[in-house]
Amino acid sequence: MSVKTVLLGFLREGPLCGYELKRIIERAMGDWTDIAFGSIYFALDRLAKDGFVSASTEKSESHRPSRIVYTITEQGRGEYL
Repeated sequence: MSVKTVLLGFLREGPLCGYELKRIIERAMGDWTDIAFGSIYFALDRLAKDGFVSASTEKSESHRPSRIVYTITEQGRGEYL
């Protein structure tokens, strides 16, 4: 299973940022995989360039920096199937 497929699968449930995806992958897949943050963001960038996800900046209400939230597109849903 590719990183892209895993990310599209989790994004089907709703918009997420890279950190949330990493946390979900670790919790759901445990010792089965060890995906680095760099791999996640590389795959997300590629998915966005291919039109499978859209990225939007979400400003934080606290003193934390803004984050990029990824949402699967209809084309991405079709690619996942």
